[in-house]
Amino acid sequence: MKEVLTHEFIQRIASDFGVNSEYKDKRYIDDFPIVNGKRKINSSSHSIIVDNEGNEFPYMKMINQRNDEKLQDFNYIYLIRTKSISEIVTETGVELKTQKCKICEGGGWHTNGTRYIYKDIYCEI
Repeated sequence: MKEVLTHEFIQRIASDFGVNSEYKDKRYIDDFPIVNGKRKINSSSHSIIVDNEGNEFPYMKMINQRNDEKLQDFNYIYLIRTKSISEIVTETGVELKTQKCKICEGGGWHTNGTRYIYKDIYCEI
């Protein structure tokens, strides 16, 4: 059995059941304050800016280059997020095996977690 990241775990289940592993979280301009002359957006590069006419533009033009021109005035932004394990379970009806586990935090520290098992892969949260 192979340990994978939670994101990979969710993608595998979604792929097997033919559902989308992501959803669009719609946020409006008021959710993004201007700090030092630029919009403060805590987001991944996988977002879409929608202007007042309904045209869509990527949040990132290129690697490490935000679309600052379109961030000046827009209607809303779709932040692309990965669904949670519970959302995927609800949507697909998949039955996952679970086990209690200890997750190593380093330096001798650990936390109690849950191991989710699906076919030949698992992830720990």
